Amino acid sequence: MLEVTQSEYGFVGEMHQDGDGNPFLRTFAISNIAWNDETRALFEKYKASGLEFRNLNTLFGAAIKTQSTVIANDASRHPEANRTPPGHPPLNHFLGLPIKLCNEMVGLLGMANRPGGYTGEIAR
Repeated sequence: MLEVTQSEYGFVGEMHQDGDGNPFLRTFAISNIAWNDETRALFEKYKASGLEFRNLNTLFGAAIKTQSTVIANDASRHPEANRTPPGHPPLNHFLGLPIKLCNEMVGLLGMANRPGGYTGEIAR
């Protein structure tokens, strides 16, 4: 998906719910974009079982909450963009694509930093 969209990095994740019914995302494929020693160690520890993302106040969280495609070609201006962890790699352009099965969101594809940004045509 990164090669096809010419994206710098991305992930594929599966939707889950905790005991209280709150949705979260568990990745099962993610680019190694570790941006410091701490995140590199975290990536290495969980790359086989998947990283869990429970904070949905993010660009990918916007796709989960709306269950809709999110395109943010000026990611710094998107209200959810300021919630990336300190030291996160640059996030200039973002595309979040919900994966649905029988109208239920079961996963999410997320890609970042395609030169020139993303379009609805790419999202199809």
